[in-house]
Amino acid sequence: MEHIPIHLANEAMLGGPVHYRWMYPFERFLGVSKKAVSNKARVEGSICTDYIHRETTYFCSHYFNSFNLLPTTSLSNNPRLERDDIQPTLSILRNGGRPSGKPGHHYLTDEEWKSAHVHVLINCDEVKPYLDTFLENHLINEEDASGRIHTEFPIWLKAYVNDKANGVANKNIISLSNGPSSRAVSWNMYFVNGYKFHTEAWSKGKKTVNCGVHVKGLTEGGEDDYYGTINHIFELDYFGLEDKIALFYCEWFDPTKNMGTKVHPQYKIVDIKMDKRYRPYDPFILAQKARQVYYVAYPEMCRDMRGWCAAITTKPRGHVEIDNIEDEIAYQSDGMSSVLPIAEIESISCLRDSSHVDVFEEIFDQPVRGEGRKDND
Repeated sequence: MEHIPIHLANEAMLGGPVHYRWMYPFERFLGVSKKAVSNKARVEGSICTDYIHRETTYFCSHYFNSFNLLPTTSLSNNPRLERDDIQPTLSILRNGGRPSGKPGHHYLTDEEWKSAHVHVLINCDEVKPYLDTFLENHLINEEDASGRIHTEFPIWLKAYVNDKANGVANKNIISLSNGPSSRAVSWNMYFVNGYKFHTEAWSKGKKTVNCGVHVKGLTEGGEDDYYGTINHIFELDYFGLEDKIALFYCEWFDPTKNMGTKVHPQYKIVDIKMDKRYRPYDPFILAQKARQVYYVAYPEMCRDMRGWCAAITTKPRGHVEIDNIEDEIAYQSDGMSSVLPIAEIESISCLRDSSHVDVFEEIFDQPVRGEGRKDND
């Protein structure tokens, strides 16, 4: 048995990770299929019928909304909200997520409170009309928009919505403009978008690391991809709002191309420089906008990639990514572009053919064979 460690190491180098070549998933799948056999005389047919039924059910389930599924069919990473379609609230509150674990409390600093408050305002769909009004009234150009929005917009919005002359009747907007409480609830785990997120401290010492996060951000230069890790998970409480807003406090890597981030031109693999950080203070993101990634280090033999890690995007359970398909709407045209020619048809006055009348009369005047013989007798 002393030669086994040598052979096992060689087999591991040749085969690679075990989850690409083990038979356990297939054996488990066959075990489930064998349990569905009801006719032992037609075992293969029963397995095929059961497989077709399961595939059909799974395929058809993509055409239904998540709240139409039964509670027993929902996944643990996709919590079901009973009140989402009953009580209309702000769009930013409909994240479809839930925390897990033991809650804690965290008092936000002034810098954290301002950053979280601005991030919630600019990502709320109901606040965007007020943001456009603010930019138009102050004649702010694109270069100064980011800085002035973070410093002036929260103060302007609070004064604008609380002024009765402006006629703002939405109480949720008024509550949102006043800002959150400085006492936030902290969590170590959060389920949203089909993912299970952990904080970086909670992921240490575990076999699975769920603290990597990826989000698309808007800057003055366009849309950039940001990669980072989750340090804290907060739920902000607003006075007047029944629901809380979940935010991830993240530490971002440098998104500068060829400095902190590289994209392979052929394989589109994203490489991240792990020792470079994003300098501007903007740590918060909404929980519903986060996607999960994990970082894989390159082998030591790749000396030119030391300090770099490949960011691998994970796919959520029970989710199928499809492109946005817009239904084509048929419109009735006001006029016809072209008119088909009308063929003239001669009118038919009589359907009787006189040329064949004499022939038919001669046929009917002839006696039948049986009748002629009776007369002769």
